[in-house]
Amino acid sequence: MYHRPIRGRFYLHREDAEAIVESHEPDTPDCLDTLGLDRSATEDDVRQAFRARSKKLHPDHGGDPAAFRRLRGAYEDALEAV
Repeated sequence: MYHRPIRGRFYLHREDAEAIVESHEPDTPDCLDTLGLDRSATEDDVRQAFRARSKKLHPDHGGDPAAFRRLRGAYEDALEAV
């Protein structure tokens, strides 16, 4: 699955990388639930919800880094789905 290491780095074969990208489909209901939105949310609603929640969860403001990573992933998936 991986090429030989070049200077300490591993690289995926092109076919494997394409399969990983194609298999990733955002789970829309979960990402919208994480942001506190319903299915009729617009792109602006997604951005506003992310900004409001990120102010609470951002590690620089005392939030949990893992929770912020989940929120950021949900935001990216929600933008793809909207």
